[in-house]
Amino acid sequence: ILSREGIEVSVIRMTRIEPMPELSCLDGMKTILIAEEAIGGMAQSLALNLQQAGRTVRIADLGREYVPHGDMQSLYKHYGLDANALANTFKEARNHEK
Repeated sequence: ILSREGIEVSVIRMTRIEPMPELSCLDGMKTILIAEEAIGGMAQSLALNLQQAGRTVRIADLGREYVPHGDMQSLYKHYGLDANALANTFKEARNHEK
């Protein structure tokens, strides 16, 4: 979605909190969007490590409501975790930093 608009992005899939992966892979990246389908945990740990490394971090909290049952695509869309919503969130964060 973003590449069609000329925006270069990378996706890093993290599967565990500890040990925290080397963050040098994020060097040179101006905007970092952390998307997590759980409350707390990975996103908060990564954000803290980035802040301690001197990076500016903004976190969009999805709230703490009860998650209804449904298929994954519908739930991702509902919570803004589908591809279109993540692309829009990234663009908003990127524009905010300019």
